[in-house]
Amino acid sequence: MSVKDDIKRLWQDTFGDTKEFVDMYFDRVYTDADAMTLEVDGRLVSSLLLQPYLLRFHGENLLVAYVSGAATRRQSRGKGYMSQLMLDALQSARNRGAVGVALIPANMHLYDYYARMDFATVFYADAQRYTSLHQFPGDGDYYEATDIYAPEVIDAFERMERERPCGILHSRRDFLNILDDLNIDNGRFVCMKSAADDSIVAMGWAAYSDSLQRVVVKDLLGEENGKLAVLRAMRAEWINTPFTLLAPASEAGSADLPDDTHTPRRLMPRGMMRLVNPQMALQAIASAYPTLTLTVRLSDQLMPCCAGWYRVDKGMVEYSANGEEAVDFDVDIDTFTRMLFSSPATGEILGIPAQRPHISLMLD
Repeated sequence: MSVKDDIKRLWQDTFGDTKEFVDMYFDRVYTDADAMTLEVDGRLVSSLLLQPYLLRFHGENLLVAYVSGAATRRQSRGKGYMSQLMLDALQSARNRGAVGVALIPANMHLYDYYARMDFATVFYADAQRYTSLHQFPGDGDYYEATDIYAPEVIDAFERMERERPCGILHSRRDFLNILDDLNIDNGRFVCMKSAADDSIVAMGWAAYSDSLQRVVVKDLLGEENGKLAVLRAMRAEWINTPFTLLAPASEAGSADLPDDTHTPRRLMPRGMMRLVNPQMALQAIASAYPTLTLTVRLSDQLMPCCAGWYRVDKGMVEYSANGEEAVDFDVDIDTFTRMLFSSPATGEILGIPAQRPHISLMLD
């Protein structure tokens, strides 16, 4: 049996995914290059996929490793195998040139588990809830694109996603996999064009959640009136069903559609990040803010290679394992991650430019 077959069987035994989804995932998404495994006595006990994505951060696209399908055989759990494999994954991500490792915990109690490896909760969604009465009124004349696989649709997707200041970016191949996943969930992808000039102005992804008893709009991209047109098309599909829109926390206010059927927004955790190359993150900030001067002393018990002094000056970052000069911040890697990926308002208070990252459409 191949490594791929072993991982697929462990995935099927661990997660509650349908056979259709698992087959699609291992046919379309899985690659041996992403696979990381741990064997005991010649038998696979733990595995995960370490997948490359790009993170838009202060105008640069930085490599991020995304952990998917982290699983341990039921009879082998509680022995530290996944912790050992995850530490290997962190070092592998750094060796591959990634700035950090991102993941979406499968359930809430796993946030505490990953926090022990210095993952910080930095991805949030602005969960906007709408009753079945809400019709998403708006201005403008729009119509749906009929060929959702057309090159112009994928081009528009890449352009719109990159307009966000900070977040995980998807490739053209990812876009097709996302549509396949949505079809398996009996979901709905809507791409709206302007009747004025036939240009693509907005798009969105949604599926009905049996557990929540409501439609979850997984993401919306584009101009505001176009987004409303997307939501109206979705409303026509699910007439008497409440909606939850998972809007980016960084865009709080832009997608707010105030009326008496919309409950107040609340931020919900959507994922975690663990820096494995702090210098790379600081260099993106230094390049964007060449007048910034800053000295940070970082501690990192699990990855000593990340610990040390980082000096930001004249658009460059210098690193040394030891130092004696005064520092602006003396923090651990978890705290530093939260500082860099907090809201811009929080960053202003701290005196370090910050951006809130967005994550969505990860086949989770």
